[in-house]
Amino acid sequence: MKRNKRLPIILTCAILGSYVLLPTVEVKAAAKVSTWDLVDSGKHMDYDGNSKYMSQVKFGAGLWNAHKKGVIRPDSASVIEDVYCSDVSVNNSTNATTYSNGRLVFNKKKYGQVIY
Repeated sequence: MKRNKRLPIILTCAILGSYVLLPTVEVKAAAKVSTWDLVDSGKHMDYDGNSKYMSQVKFGAGLWNAHKKGVIRPDSASVIEDVYCSDVSVNNSTNATTYSNGRLVFNKKKYGQVIY
């Protein structure tokens, strides 16, 4: 069986060439660190709401709780709600905003464009 000596060179050029030819996408993001949090004195954050994105809130809570069990949990009748999730529809570049009074507001016009 005869081996093509040029094959590694051709493959390398094809791979490197694809990086040059692929379009680039510019992505901008910003995060701000707050001086407050929504965790209660029992070291929990109890959430509720009527947001279209409650399944994503539940999923995110599950990811966090896999790291540290029971910190973020659904609100119940026996505890005070720490965070209420709702939606707005505004033309700006913000996906979601958390407020110190316990509101988490998702922007349907932007957050709905997020690819999961």
